[in-house]
Amino acid sequence: MLRWLIKKIFKGKSPWLLSYIPPVAGILLCYINFSMHRYYGDMISNMISLSATLIGALIGITINLRHFVNTLQKPYQSSNLHVALGSVFATVILFAAIYSVIYLYVPNSFVGLNGNTALDECVNVLYFSAATFTTVGYGDIYPVASIAKVFVSIEMMAFFVFFVILIGNHKVFIKPKENQPE
Repeated sequence: MLRWLIKKIFKGKSPWLLSYIPPVAGILLCYINFSMHRYYGDMISNMISLSATLIGALIGITINLRHFVNTLQKPYQSSNLHVALGSVFATVILFAAIYSVIYLYVPNSFVGLNGNTALDECVNVLYFSAATFTTVGYGDIYPVASIAKVFVSIEMMAFFVFFVILIGNHKVFIKPKENQPE
């Protein structure tokens, strides 16, 4: 239904801006998750927030990765790079959502993620996810619990998958040179 609507409105080409909607929605859901946990001690509210965060993040990354795979099968278009960046951002946000859930519900799972406000914690979890995805790992935030270490390892491996795909399909993302007459 959504695909049909986009094709009708945008004449078959979805605008590059749509690639960034799932990551932005994931950031908002991550912030809501921290806010709900901080301000409402009610377990039912927390579980609803948790469920919305995880489902929203999974839907967003699924949409972006599916779009990314479809893009790999097409020749170069100016929006292809935005699709790739949107997929990378969606992956970072998905792992940030997972880390926020682990941080909130598994005591002492991370060192350094705590903050004074829900916004601080959301920024910290996004920062940690981006540093992990790019394999920079500054060391100011690190996992302690086994489940946290598992997801951090999965995120680091996801970076290499993206890197190999992007390098292997560079002609899809980089504009080819124009043939100039000699």
